[in-house]
Amino acid sequence: EQAARVISQWQNVKSLAMGNKYDIQALETILMEPSLSEWRQRAEQNKADESYVVYTIKNIEIKTVTPEGKDKAEVVATISEDREFFYRGEKVADYSKLNAQYEVNYKLVRQNENWFIQEAIVKD
Repeated sequence: EQAARVISQWQNVKSLAMGNKYDIQALETILMEPSLSEWRQRAEQNKADESYVVYTIKNIEIKTVTPEGKDKAEVVATISEDREFFYRGEKVADYSKLNAQYEVNYKLVRQNENWFIQEAIVKD
């Protein structure tokens, strides 16, 4: 249940940071290094390029949760979403994908009673 909340929160924050409001600061609420720098750079590049992504999450399925001590865990989840890419306000179909589904291996770390994503590896 906790893992599902963390992954869901990440999907919401990703939408804020990569969307047309470019809420890059929101990344700090759920990510830690090295993921924080990676996603901050992606969001800043989108802003500089006048591009953004609209994510519509369809489903998050937690497949496994493997605790690694009391403050670390590995979570494997399947994410289903629509991704619509926009450049200067115009949708770019070639970079958009409907019904995308992918599996992600997340490394979670708890700090001060809050869980953060340290790393996320997308499996092909």
